[in-house]
Parts: sequence; structure tokens; C-alpha cells
Amino acid sequence: MIENEDFDDNSKNLSKKKHQTIKISNGLHEKVNRSNLREVPNLWPGNCFGCSPHNDYGLKMRIYMSEKGCFSRLTVTDEYCGFDGIVHGGIIATILDEIAAWTLIIRLQKLGVTQEATIHYFKLVVTNIPVIAEGHIIAQGDKMVLVKASIKSIEDELLAESESKWLIPDLNMLAKLTGKDLKLIKKMFEQFIDPIKRAREYNPPNKIKNY
Repeated sequence: MIENEDFDDNSKNLSKKKHQTIKISNGLHEKVNRSNLREVPNLWPGNCFGCSPHNDYGLKMRIYMSEKGCFSRLTVTDEYCGFDGIVHGGIIATILDEIAAWTLIIRLQKLGVTQEATIHYFKLVVTNIPVIAEGHIIAQGDKMVLVKASIKSIEDELLAESESKWLIPDLNMLAKLTGKDLKLIKKMFEQFIDPIKRAREYNPPNKIKNY
């Protein structure tokens, strides 16, 4: 089981002050107003292991907007360990991939397909301890995007990090890749992406260097 944690809980780490400071992956600080935190609406119709709220065996990651991308706070429980008490490396890779995918969804309002990823495991990710996963775009071209994602402790200690390259297919290519009818893809895209577009209107994207 993955215990997803939002910022309305009674956690000792996050409930003492109305304003919390979280370090984001570029080393800067982002001041989070807990009373005005923007969770990204997730109307994904499928059974995604990473984000679907309907997959009983999945991570059920809840995504929040940040200044340069997005983040999620979650606790991985013992069912997803490798060695007892240590999160499986494949689960760590999945969390990094999922937060990178949502970074594209939020910043570009597009779905991406992972082309390649390099992952660095710096320190053990321990089960039953909250962590922060976050992502931001580091370079962008017409069809390819580079995303950096990380997993950090609540104290901002870097535990794992990835740099991934993503293909951004148009809807025709997406229909071919998934084997789904184009009309179904268009309908799914509208139902999923449109609420996210509306939710992020307050947060226009920063400039991204060309790739």
C-alpha cells in the first residue's frame, strides 16, 4: 500500500505552521502556502499504476503544482520493499517516471512517452517515511523534452534523481502507439487535460531553454 499524503493532514512535520518552506530540485526554496495549495485535478480514465486513484495496488500519487513543475508527497509502505524496510529500486524508478510525466502534463498540457532515463540512487529510500518527489523541465524541443526528477526526504536530503528524455506524440501517433481509436483518444485527452489547463492558469510557465 502507498500512503499518499496531502498538506491538510496532521503530520508533525507539516502542520505546525501555515506556511512551510520546501526546497525544490534546483536548490532554491519555494514557500508553500498550505491554505492555498493547488492540487492538480486527476481525471485520468485508466488504471495507471502511478497515479490512478482507482488502482488498489498502485501508488495513487496526488500531484501538486510548484513554481517550475510539480511535486507529490507520499509514503511507501512495506509491501513495496526490496530488502525489508527499504523501498524497491523499481518502485523508486516508477515514482521518478510518474512525476516526470506529470511535469509534462502540467507545464505543456501534453502526454509524453519515455524514450530513455538515467537514474542515480544516492541514498536508501526507507519504507513508512514520507518523501517528496518533484520534477521540472530542463530543456525542450518540438518533439523531445528533457525532465529532471528527484526524490528527497522531508529534510531536503537528495535520495534519488533521474534525467529522462520524452517523446511528445500528437494524438494520431498516440492512437497508433496505444492501439486506441482516435476519437476515444481525443475525448480522453479533452476530459483529462482541460481541467488541468484551467487549474494552472494562475501559474504561467517560466522560460525553458531550447533543446
